Amino acid sequence: KSGRRRMSDQHVKYNPHFSPCFTSEHRYLMLKGGAGSGKSVFAAQKICGRTINEAGHRFLVLRKVSNTIRESVWELIQETFKSMGHFHLLKIHETNRTIEYIPNGNKILFAGIDDPEKLKSITKITGAWLEEITEFDERDFDQLDLRLRGWTRWFKQIIGTFNPVDAQHWIKPKFFDEQSDDVMTNESTFRVNKFIDEEYKRILLTRFKSNPNWYNIYVLGLWGSPQTGLEFYHRFNSGI
Repeated sequence: KSGRRRMSDQHVKYNPHFSPCFTSEHRYLMLKGGAGSGKSVFAAQKICGRTINEAGHRFLVLRKVSNTIRESVWELIQETFKSMGHFHLLKIHETNRTIEYIPNGNKILFAGIDDPEKLKSITKITGAWLEEITEFDERDFDQLDLRLRGWTRWFKQIIGTFNPVDAQHWIKPKFFDEQSDDVMTNESTFRVNKFIDEEYKRILLTRFKSNPNWYNIYVLGLWGSPQTGLEFYHRFNSGI
């Protein structure tokens, strides 16, 4: 069955730029973008919307390091349920970082790749979101991909959100350099985020002017190169 359902019972503010992503049923949905583009907010909205409207889900939300979860995706998912008017229908398990949507029993589980014991206990996953997917090794991703198997009523999808910090990263050839029927990609910058404040826009446009690489990554949403600390050394002219 198609997973194209209404996102919630309450009108939710969202960026029209991501409209095609809301209806995407591709197995891999990769969102590349600069700072403040709204890609993570979109991912949270899609996960929460499917949790509300599609019974039979166990979503997994991953960060590379488990101690970064609480101040990022854990809070964002809860805030998203609040904006949809469904927060009161949640059962929140702080200890094992699990959120249950009471009306249909759906669960959202949170983990870090550095928490292998918890990952071993997570089974029957129907979808996943990898926040800052550039922090993950390709092996991490492939192991997760293998766990999304078996019949489900709804489509299975892995969402990846990231800033394009490295043009040599495994994500680029795997998802962006060649077209595939299994992949949908989306590129965004702060300019598509109609909810961003003017002060943040000004900071983005001025803060990274002295670093062209960071300006490309965080302002323009373009593939960058990793900073090694040797950039000054290579530009230094000993004859001066």
